[in-house]
Order: sequence, then structure tokens, then C-alpha cells
Amino acid sequence: MSPAAPNRRKYPRVPIRTAVRAEAFDPDGAGWEELTASEDASRGGVSFVLRHRVTVGQVLFLHIALPAHLRVFDEYLPAYSIYALVRSVGAGKGGSLVRTRFLGRKPPKDYATNPAMRYLMPQDAAPSTKSAERRQYPRSEVFVELRVRWGDGAEPKEERTFTENVSRWGARVPTSLPLTRGDTVTVSEVNGSFESQAEVANVYIGKDNVPRLNLKFIDQSAPDRFLSAGS
Repeated sequence: MSPAAPNRRKYPRVPIRTAVRAEAFDPDGAGWEELTASEDASRGGVSFVLRHRVTVGQVLFLHIALPAHLRVFDEYLPAYSIYALVRSVGAGKGGSLVRTRFLGRKPPKDYATNPAMRYLMPQDAAPSTKSAERRQYPRSEVFVELRVRWGDGAEPKEERTFTENVSRWGARVPTSLPLTRGDTVTVSEVNGSFESQAEVANVYIGKDNVPRLNLKFIDQSAPDRFLSAGS
């Protein structure tokens, strides 16, 4: 979906270090908040580093100690509270450098019913469910229960999901994990022997508003029994 917002690129960003509190929701609906500090800001947006993973198109509710000359409302309140859209995510010191575009006092359409929804701007290319890997290895509609494990730290995240289709070197699965393109996970068959590292080749939101991963297997190809099940 495309939130209605004016083009803010006419506002130059200036380096500024000020407190930012970001609030948002993961694809599974779990809310979170994180305290950080801005890297730069303008009347149109702000950049900051987050430890929590976010994706392009995600809506954040920000509370910023922004100077009055960089605000478009609430100039005299201690904090500037505004909805913002994640426009890019890159490498930052201690986390991801997140660049956002301000939306305004109100969230975009349908946010209240699905705050984890991702929104595209008119100039964004639509997420593709195709890839060179899929064209090279045709996918079959096969149901296989999988566990997806992400992270090797003290609190790795894990979910139980299923394949919607499978190819020799990949699969598509619904997900509730806050994964982004390029992340690496471990996938293992529930009640089976298949296990492989996999790269997240793409993340997109289906028509049912459920995030899906296009996974590319790294260590092992899918066994013949997966592929024959779809024949």
C-alpha cells in the first residue's frame, strides 16, 4: 500500500544528535520500543541507529527531542511525536542505520488493524516473488513442516512454519520473524532429517498481509522426496 504523504526531499538534512524513542510492531504483532539518538534530521525525516531489526516500508512511532525549527507542529512540546516510514536500512555502528520519512500525526491507512503492515511509496519497485534461482529450479507446491532458527546468541529466535512451495535449492514459507533480505537462518524438517543453512533471498507481504520468505538453501539441496511429493 502507498501512504499519502508529500515529497519531503526538498528539506536538507543536518547533522544533529538528539534523543529518539522508536516504537513499532514486528510481523508477529509483538510491540517493541528502543531508545537511541539521531544521526541527522530535517523537517522531512530523521536517521538513527537501531539494534532492533526493521525493514523498508515499516511504520515507526517516534518521540524526538527535535529543535522547533525542524518541526512542522508541536513546536513547544518537550518531545516531537510523529509517525515515520522506514525508507532505507544500512550498516551502522552498533546496529542498523535507519533512514525515515515523516508521515505526520496520524498513521497511514489500515495501520490500526495491522500495525505490522509494510507500506511502499509510489516510486518503490513492487517486491518480486521471482528470482533467478526460482527460474533455474522450478518450484512445486509441496507442504513440508519446517523449523526456522535465526541467531546464535543467548536468545535465538525460532518458529515452526511450512513450505508453500519447494525447489531443489529453495522454498517459500510464511514467517513471523523480523527477517530482512540477506539474513541467514537454519531450516530443519520437523520429524525429518533435512537441515540446511538458508539465505533470505526476498521478503514480501502476501495479499493476506502475512510476510513470506523466499529462502535459498546453502548447505544442502532439498531431498528428492520433497520434490516427488509435488509431482
